Parts: sequence; structure tokens; C-alpha cells
Amino acid sequence: METSTRQSNTFHSFLHHPARRALLSAGIYILFCSLYIVLSGKIAAASAHTAAELQAIEIAKGILFVLTTGALFFLVSLARWRHAEKQEERIREQERLLLAADRKNIAALCTATLAHDLNNLLVSLSAMVGELKDRIGPDLELQEIRTDLERSIANMSAMAGRISSLAVTPEPERRESLRLSDAVEPLLSILHRHPDVRTCLVNMESETDRCILLNRSLLEDAVINLVINAAQASGPHHRIQIKCLESGDAVYLEVHDEGPGIPDASREKIFEPCYSTKQKGSGLGLLSVKAFAASCGGHVEVRTSDLGGACLRVTIPVPPMEAGLPIKNSPKSASASGG
Repeated sequence: METSTRQSNTFHSFLHHPARRALLSAGIYILFCSLYIVLSGKIAAASAHTAAELQAIEIAKGILFVLTTGALFFLVSLARWRHAEKQEERIREQERLLLAADRKNIAALCTATLAHDLNNLLVSLSAMVGELKDRIGPDLELQEIRTDLERSIANMSAMAGRISSLAVTPEPERRESLRLSDAVEPLLSILHRHPDVRTCLVNMESETDRCILLNRSLLEDAVINLVINAAQASGPHHRIQIKCLESGDAVYLEVHDEGPGIPDASREKIFEPCYSTKQKGSGLGLLSVKAFAASCGGHVEVRTSDLGGACLRVTIPVPPMEAGLPIKNSPKSASASGG
């Protein structure tokens, strides 16, 4: 038993070298051809009665040999090339995965550093806003601005915390029962103060009373980025329309603009990291939209808006178990416009 095992190992080690494999294949081919020539020659000599018949048999034998070996060569070559092509595809896929892993590691380190520095700035800003609290007095407009500042700082602090935690470990799922319009409407006053949004007419329409389980922070990040992108695409004094819709077992969040639209060739690429159609864009804003859609098991797509520009639609599937969540009463529409 040990002797046969050693002989098998020796044979496999002999075939491990490419030149030896080629030599073995050539030897088998030479042996096959030699046997064919000898045996076919004897058969031809026994079958032929004249020299002309022998010549005809030899010609037919030669043609048959060429056709047979040519077919075998084709099959062997085809199998080899297919195997080589699959190996190249596997190598390219492995290189892509390694490159993606390196990018993720670098991105994690950069985002953790950025989140740390951002959090330090927000702590200082929060302290400054706290000092203003007692100095504002009864001015309602200033109190409203201070409230919006505190809300924005809280949202940015939560975002910095999520970014920092995501660099180390996935964020735990934190969802609550809410209606899209209830979460979107409070953001309009904050978005109205953004320099790109303040000159636009932002309108929200809600056609659904469905309460669904969502991550509020991810939803707010998605809405803010969608509206800012729509304002930047449309330009000043154009309309931006936010729609909360429902159809069947899904709820939809749509943001429409009057911009030039998004070309078909770019509709899939805009959700890739660091891809942007804007000259100074970071290519990161729509990642938050994609992250929100993924958090609720949905997806985001680009459409053509009735306003003439682009429509980004987030589809949020509603599981049957969430269909019976209580319905809250709130305004059906809201708007904010800039001067």
C-alpha cells in the first residue's frame, strides 16, 4: 500500500512540471499516430488489389486522419481557452475585490478621522449656541433660528457618531414607527436656510397615511441630500417637489426638480462612491440615499420628472406585519419658498 502511494506521488510530482506534461502529451500523440499509420497501412495493403486502389485508399486515409486530428485539436484548444478565460475572470475579480477592500480600509480610516474632528467642532459650536440662549431675549425669529441651529447640530452630531461607529462596526438597527411626511416636513425650515435651497420653491405633497418602521436619522440624511442635489441641479428660483406616495405594498419618497435631468448613461453611476456629475462634487451625497433605501429593504432609482428635470424615487416595501401600524393625523402638504 505504501509502495503504491509513493509511486502515485512520484507520478504526480513528475507531471507537475509543464514541460513534462507537454512531453507526455506529445508522446501519446506520436504513439497514436504511429499505431494508426501501421495498422491503416496493413489494412490498405490487404484491401487494395491494384496500385491505383492503394493510392485512393491512402489519400482517403490521409484526409480522414487530418479531419480527425483537426477536430480533436479544436476541442482541446476550445477547452483550454475556455479554462484560461475563466481563470482570467477569476483573477480580475480577485484583483477587484482586493482593490475594493483596500479602498474600504482607507475610507474607514479617513471617515473615522473626519468624524472625530467634526465632532470636536460641533461641541464648540453647541457651546456657543448655548451661550446665545440667554442673550436672545423675546425675539421669536431669533429663537426660531436658534432652535433650527440646535436641531442641525444634533443631526450633525448623530451623523458624526454614525460615521465613527461604522468605521469600526456596523450600526445597530434603530427604527421607529413614523409617517414619511411627519419626518420630512420639519426639515423644510432647515433646508430653506441652505444657500442653494433658499431661493427655490420647495413643496411637499403627501398621499399616504401609512406608518412604517424606519430609521429616522438615515431618512433625514437622505431627504436633505436629495433636496440639496435637486436645488443645485435646478438653480435659483426653480421648483423642487417632494412627494410621499403609496401603492400596494410599498411607500415611495420622490424628489422632483426642474434641472437638466440625468443622462441614461449616468443613472446607475451616480450612486457609486466618489462619482459626481458636478465639477466640485464629492460623489458622497447620494450614498446616504442608497444607505437609507438599503436600511429598509428598498431601492432608489432615477426617473424623468413631470417638472422637466430628474426624479429620484426611493421605494420602501411595507411588510404585512407593518400594515396594521396605527395611522397618525398630520397636515397633507407643506411648502417653503425663498425670496
